[in-house]
Amino acid sequence: LAAYDAVLATDGNLAEAHHGRGLALAALGRWEEAAAALERAIELDAGLPRVHFDLALAYLARDELFWAADELELAEQAAPEDLRVAFERGRVLLRLGETEAARGLLAKASADPALAARARYYLGIALAKAGEAEAARVELAETVERAPGTPHAEAAAAVSDALLQREWELLPLLTGFVSVAGQYDSNVILEPDDAEHRPGADAGGLVLRGALTLAPVSTSAHLLFGTLQASRTFQFADPAEQFSLTTAAGAAGYRYRFAAEGLTHALQASYRYDLGFLDGGSLTDDPDFYAWREAHAGTLRWSLDEGDRWSTFLEATYRYAAFADMRRDAHVATARVGQNFSFVGQRLKLLAALGGRFDDARGRGYDLWGIDLTAALSALGPWELEFLGMLRYEHQDHFDSAYYSGWGAGRVDDALTATVAVGRTIWEFLGMEVSWSHTEHFSTTAAFDYSRDVAGLAVKAVFR
Repeated sequence: LAAYDAVLATDGNLAEAHHGRGLALAALGRWEEAAAALERAIELDAGLPRVHFDLALAYLARDELFWAADELELAEQAAPEDLRVAFERGRVLLRLGETEAARGLLAKASADPALAARARYYLGIALAKAGEAEAARVELAETVERAPGTPHAEAAAAVSDALLQREWELLPLLTGFVSVAGQYDSNVILEPDDAEHRPGADAGGLVLRGALTLAPVSTSAHLLFGTLQASRTFQFADPAEQFSLTTAAGAAGYRYRFAAEGLTHALQASYRYDLGFLDGGSLTDDPDFYAWREAHAGTLRWSLDEGDRWSTFLEATYRYAAFADMRRDAHVATARVGQNFSFVGQRLKLLAALGGRFDDARGRGYDLWGIDLTAALSALGPWELEFLGMLRYEHQDHFDSAYYSGWGAGRVDDALTATVAVGRTIWEFLGMEVSWSHTEHFSTTAAFDYSRDVAGLAVKAVFR
């Protein structure tokens, strides 16, 4: 380094001296100074042999991937047969998410015996990202065989084991759960026509839920699934006496995932059918009361995620909802966009979402548009406790609600709901959760103002 400094003190425009000084600084680990010296050498003579490659290595040491990729492209143009350049450029492109380009370069570099073990390791990772698990395991096995005991061999063995585990996980999947919950509701609203009697009755209840999901096709790229859900709620309210709510739903859908530029895209289409009915008590004996409901819904969803750090989603749903008395025979369109963030190794997650809806009712009108905002925070705490906090704001503008005899026309409703929950997995398949939510409802029609608290304790068993 001193010798190069002495030469440059005499003539500061010698490109070879700046190049040599940059290499000396790189050998000392002074990467920022090395990059500056090599950049100066290129300014003076961009045709110096290997100068672009050496500058790329300095950028890599500082994790400046995009600049390194540019210099490696120039180095490859200057020396297309240099396998070391092909290896380094393939490795950088792989980190930048350009998997297809990286595969070709790494396969080319693997022809050099000195680079073969490392090149095959990164080629195996590229193949795994492309969903070619079997080919990836072949390349990773070559790394283990060619360089046993090295860090790359150990890493290759770990990745190969993870791929094998993933294949087991991607076999046809059957999952489900059953749960039993006790629930308290401070304000059971049974009949909107009786709005002047609000707040509604207190109610205690017992809620039974179950679900079953079958995925006959489940790979990293393709998922075909069907789900069945059912619940039975036994409410004990005074003065409404006992009544029960039964719901059931079936859904089917397909999801396609693919990776591009280091990001994972997922497109999903699904259909859902819901059915529910009330029974018990004098209220449901009234022939004008809507004792059952059904709905058909189709949803399109797109999501984009970057590893375990963040994801974005956008979904649109069309829903046809019908009630027995045709009061809510409605066409409903909804849309939602949201963003998820993960921190501290996914122990802390944040969700922000914005949604909108439009209801177009037939017959006795109940038309409205609305928006909602949701913010949620979940965390994994000490003793494996799972915490959830959520705040949701809803706004609805009833611009044509003839059913309410003029109450609804022009009525504006706002609701703010806060929810907290704490849960813990007791055993591998059994968990418990305590939850509470509070809602404040405000309306331009005073009779629709009310507050509501719902608290519950649930025990849930999961099987797979």
